Amino acid sequence: MDLVQENRQVLNLVQAMAGLISDRIRAITLKCDDTGVVLRFFLFDEDEEVAEDVRSIVFEFEALQESGIDVYTKIEVREDETLNLLDMGRVVFARK
Repeated sequence: MDLVQENRQVLNLVQAMAGLISDRIRAITLKCDDTGVVLRFFLFDEDEEVAEDVRSIVFEFEALQESGIDVYTKIEVREDETLNLLDMGRVVFARK
């Protein structure tokens, strides 16, 4: 996937996140490759409410696609203070 297409995916994700970011979401990254897009959610903790927010973001993201693309979702719960986002793709959202 070229940079223009990746930038479009970042914008799609920003639009999909609108109004759905809760205080339990630490960061969201996006990584594009030839097989599709990987959305990685880093959470402080996980319950049904935050799981529903993640599902809604993914649903909205998929709805914004102009053509068929594989979207893979990974969720990581991290309670520790450190969060290394290197090699996780483009950071689209990160909480201080």
